[in-house]
Amino acid sequence: MKTKRITKIALLASGLFCTPLMAETDQAEKHFARCVACHLAEGQGIPGAFPPLKNRLAKMSNSELGRQYVVQVLYGGLMGMITVEGQNYSGVMPAQTGDLSAKEVSELLNYAVNKVDKNGKPENWKPFSEKEVERLSKTKGNPVSNGNLRKQLLENQRDLK
Repeated sequence: MKTKRITKIALLASGLFCTPLMAETDQAEKHFARCVACHLAEGQGIPGAFPPLKNRLAKMSNSELGRQYVVQVLYGGLMGMITVEGQNYSGVMPAQTGDLSAKEVSELLNYAVNKVDKNGKPENWKPFSEKEVERLSKTKGNPVSNGNLRKQLLENQRDLK
């Protein structure tokens, strides 16, 4: 039953990739449509299906380990049980970078943080750079190793639980 609901949501959300308005948007917003398909336009996610990015992405990417985690999840995906704000999520997030360059990934991450966390960014948060994404993406994570990296991140950044 839950699987059918998730499948229906994913199929409905996939229609976002086909909107004619995408041609009129800038590249980062266009790439953000990949995130929106599951995490929704404001990053609020869908309880039990897709975790929220809102009020988390900037905090998560405000440490070296967090930045590594975010980049590696985009490049390698994530799989397994995670808990976000007391809600359990069990699923698979496939790699999302496809043919995106490091520059496009850095622009996507910066756009996403400014879109979903514009009011909650820590004062010392710094934008991702192309060189940083190139460096962080050299460590080839996979869905399971990225889950382990997440556990390590949560142990170090308790404000993310």
